Amino acid sequence: TAPLSYSINSGITSSLSPLFSNLSNGTYVPAIIDANSCSVTGISLVITAPGAPNDPSIAGGGTYCQNDIVPDITVSGSGGILHLYQDAALTVLLSSVNGSNLIYSPNTTIGSNTYYGAIEVTGCRSNGVGTTYDINAIPAAPTVNNAVVGFCQGGTTSPLTATGSSLIWYDAAVGGNVVSNIPDVTNAGSFNYYVSQTVNSCESSRTL
Repeated sequence: TAPLSYSINSGITSSLSPLFSNLSNGTYVPAIIDANSCSVTGISLVITAPGAPNDPSIAGGGTYCQNDIVPDITVSGSGGILHLYQDAALTVLLSSVNGSNLIYSPNTTIGSNTYYGAIEVTGCRSNGVGTTYDINAIPAAPTVNNAVVGFCQGGTTSPLTATGSSLIWYDAAVGGNVVSNIPDVTNAGSFNYYVSQTVNSCESSRTL
């Protein structure tokens, strides 16, 4: 007998509308109740949330020197929306794309930055997958201890010295060859030696 009411919890509570939305995970027992409180109960319905999608892959990262050409970040996945975040909590969104590859140019200022890729499928987001870029500063050129030194042709020599780390000696200001810091006195003349230092795998300019 009309009016009918509808329930999804065995008639404990009911509604005049047969439509129910925004339901949480759980088990629901549908029922139809008439004006005489007679009810018909249906088969239990179980709603479960889909599992998180598989994590995407992420390429990029590494250690570089200031002013190096740094590769882009590439997040790859299928079947959803790819996201790139600035933080592990996945709250600071940098970029999104509905496709199989997300490409993003990282920050190349000195310091360490980690980026996290994730994929979203039907409203469910994967875990974040991170990659880190470490950008190291170019060190200052080393200080040569004795800018001008003299030796006799064919005589005894002593090593050239400079203050710095992992010193490399050259025979030219740019390019040239790596040479020993012990001068070659086979021939008479004036010869220039140039030295650089290397810190955190980054080489400085050269000092005469």
